[in-house]
Amino acid sequence: MGRFCSCTVFIFRCWQQIDALDPFEDLTELGHHLADLPVEPRYGKMILYSVVLKCLDPILTIACALAYKDPCWCHSFSLTYTRCWGVTRYKSSMLQ
Repeated sequence: MGRFCSCTVFIFRCWQQIDALDPFEDLTELGHHLADLPVEPRYGKMILYSVVLKCLDPILTIACALAYKDPCWCHSFSLTYTRCWGVTRYKSSMLQ
C-alpha cells in the first residue's frame, strides 16, 4: 500500500509540474486535453504546444521517437531463440 501511495504522489507532482493540475489538484484546461491523448503527459504537452506554435511535424517525430520502445530489447526465457531486427541470438542462463 505504501508503494501505491508514493507512486500516486509522484504522478500528482509530475502533473503539477507540467501545469496539468491546479493547486487544488483539479485538472486544468491543459490537463483535460492531456487526459484525452494516448501518450505520456509530457509528450502530449509537447504535441499540444507544437500545434499552437505551428511546428507539429518535427515535434511529432521527436515525441514518437521518445515514446517508442527500443526495438532491440526483447524479453525471452533463459534458453530461447530471440529474433530482433533479423538477428537471431541464443540466450542461455548458464553462460551468464
